[in-house]
Formats: sequence, C-alpha cells, structure tokens
Amino acid sequence: VHFEGGVSFTDLDGNERKFSFQLPKVSIQSVAVLEEYCYLIDRDGAIYELGLDQQQFKKVAETKDPVALAVHSNKLLVGTKNQIQVFDPYSHTFSSCILNTKARLRLFSKSREGSSNFYLDTDGNLFRVVFEGDCLKSVRMNYHPKADASFILESNDQKKLYISSMTSSIDILATVSDVDSVVQFVENIGEKNGLVKEMVKTLFMDAQGNLWIGGFGSGLSQVQLDNERSVRLGGRIISGFM
Repeated sequence: VHFEGGVSFTDLDGNERKFSFQLPKVSIQSVAVLEEYCYLIDRDGAIYELGLDQQQFKKVAETKDPVALAVHSNKLLVGTKNQIQVFDPYSHTFSSCILNTKARLRLFSKSREGSSNFYLDTDGNLFRVVFEGDCLKSVRMNYHPKADASFILESNDQKKLYISSMTSSIDILATVSDVDSVVQFVENIGEKNGLVKEMVKTLFMDAQGNLWIGGFGSGLSQVQLDNERSVRLGGRIISGFM
C-alpha cells in the first residue's frame, strides 16, 4: 500500500511494516519491496533503494525504457521495453540472465503473493514466465487480450486467471494445462453484469475468494464468485477511491 511519504506492507509473519521516506524528485514508474528494502524505478530507468532504517533513497543502478519491477525469491526483476532483466540486490548488478520479449512489453507483473508465476503482455500476446534454475523462460498462452492488459491475477487455488484492461472488462480464464500454459475462457465481468465502469486498474483476491476491483474513476467494487460460471457484483464499496 502506498501512502504519502511511505509504503506499508505485511511481512511473512503477518506483521505490518512501514517504510517512511523522502521521495527523490523523479517521476516514479514502479515500486517493489524485497526483504527489508524498498525499490523504485523512475521513468528514465534509474533504480533507487531504501532500507527500513534509512530515510533517503539512493540510486543503485540504471537501465532503459522501464515498464515495471517485480520480486521473485531474493531477486528483483526489471521489466523494460523489450526484455526482463534479473537484478542482484546485494551486488547491485544485473545478471547475465535476460529474457528477450521480441515485442514491446506492455505489462509485466507477478500474479499474486505466494505464486512463482509471472505474466506479461506483449502487443496482444500473453505469456507465463517461470524460473528454470537462475534463468527465466516464457511460455506463450493460447489467449489474446482484447486490449492492453492492465492487471493479471491468479486465483488462490491457481486454477483461474483474471485479466483486466483499462478499455475493456475482465475475462476469467480456467487453467487447462500448467505445462503448456493452455487456458479456456469461462466468463466475462462487464457492465452487463454490474461492473460500474469498464476501466479496470487493479485486481485483488482476498482469503475468502472474493474479487476486488479497483476502477479508474469508479471506486472500489467487490465481486463474489459463487461457482464455476456465476458472477455476482457486490456493488461499489468505496466511491472515488482510485
């Protein structure tokens, strides 16, 4: 959770932790938390680091054309325009392991906490990204988003994917094969079944399996997924939150 002057998060023991800091005067592209450090990358590709006992970010590396940061184990993954790089936070260097996307990277994100899967969208093609040893491998999926994906969420049981966009609605996909990354369309959540506005910015699934939707200009909504094909929108919970 981002707040003015800091970032709060929950550690593996369930304790809430907070970073309080002075932000560098840059335009922030993405933020990630790894162990007791907070990382951010600005739109020019500079990577900054802040420890829990520190008040000031320090610049530790730089790259070009940044898209997003993500975390896997003790590594920081840096998604750029055409590749994903693995950054070692201890030596502050990039490893030789680079995944070239071969097309413009639009979205790169970890599906949820506790999952080892990452997903990326490159010009309408969806890929699942996994680690093989210390290197990355991408597997193309049999699904083409209708528009640029804004968020990709894996269900708690890892059997479904929820894919949203800023210009469309939310598609629910069922995983048919993890090995081949084959998925099957299940349902669509849109204005027809109660979505306030089909401009979805972020998704979250709580421990009870309820889907929370953060809309651009439409607040926060909750979706209750009753069974394999039934969707019931709980309505707008908070107005003007996002």
